[in-house]
This record gives sequence, structure tokens and C-alpha cells, in this order.
Amino acid sequence: MPEPGPGQVRIRVKAAGVSPTDPKIRRGDLTAVFPLPGGAVLGFEAAGSVGMIATQLAVSRGATVIGAASPRDHDLVRDLGGIPVSYGAALADRVREISPSVDAVLDAAGKGQLPDAITLTGGPARVMTLADEHAADLGVALSMPTPDRAPEAVDQTMPLLASGALRLRRQRQLPMATAAEAHRHLENRETTEKLVLEAQ
Repeated sequence: MPEPGPGQVRIRVKAAGVSPTDPKIRRGDLTAVFPLPGGAVLGFEAAGSVGMIATQLAVSRGATVIGAASPRDHDLVRDLGGIPVSYGAALADRVREISPSVDAVLDAAGKGQLPDAITLTGGPARVMTLADEHAADLGVALSMPTPDRAPEAVDQTMPLLASGALRLRRQRQLPMATAAEAHRHLENRETTEKLVLEAQ
């Protein structure tokens, strides 16, 4: 292993989280775009790790949250204060049955639902995705993981987390050597837990 150069440090990794976005990066799906309010809000993957937090924060601010999720996660979306809807054909129609208009959409899934999101908000300006490689083609903002992306986020969420008001996904620890297996679990949707790879 090379020694750190000027301005560099070497760290020992004890554990690393595995995100559903990671297999997309590994496959090269995001190469072009991801280098190695008080109204109705629609969230894709509302019961996922990011979606759970976004759902709870939006509900706490008085928004009506419509959460797209797999049927197995509908009860969880309800527990978080959201109104669940299923993915698939006629998603926009199901959302409109709940609310005739949607003020904003957060896509944490990257499942190709951006056209529905644009239709529901009346344009791409109020749509943001974390994982859809077609974002730029549709004029949708891709949230980049930069330190200055949401500087107030820690101050807003840590008190909620400390008080128990903010729920997170259950974690499951796996050895670092099983990283490929962890990716398979995520790609095949075999787990709803947050996977953490631990160095041995």
C-alpha cells in the first residue's frame, strides 16, 4: 500500500454502508451524471433509508406526503405519517386520487418514474432525484453528494434523532468480504434493511 502524499491521509475503514445506488454506480448506469413546502409532496422509495427520513421531515413540517413504495412497505409508510401508493402503470392517476396536485417530488429510487413526477408537478423544476441516470435528459436536478448540499441538515435532524422522533432503517452487519453478496441482495430486492459492511 503506498504511503500518503502531501495533503493526503490514510484511514482505516471499520465499516461502510451499502446503498441501492451503489450497484448502479458499479454497473456504470450513472456514469454521465454521478462521477466515481406545506403542500403535497410525492416521494419515490418512501420506505427506503433516505425516503424514511424525507417522509418524516416533510410530515413534521405539515406537508401531505404521498409515498410510493412496495406493497410490503405500505404499513411502514402509514406509520411514518405518509399515504402509500404502489409503483407501476397509472401511478400518476393513483396519486391524483389522493391529491389533485403535487408541489414537489423526491425520487430516491431511480426506477424510471421521473416522467410521472414531471407530469404531476407540471414540469421538472420541482423534481429532484438521487439515482436516476436519465435526470439530465429530462431536465431534472440530480442531487450530488457534496458537503455543502444541505448544510443545515445535521442541525435539523440530530435533535429529532436524539429524541427518538426520527426513525431509521434497521441495520444488518455483514463482513466486508461479502460486498458482492450485499449488492446482489439490493439488486434483487431481497432485503429492506440498511446493509453495513464491517472490516474484519
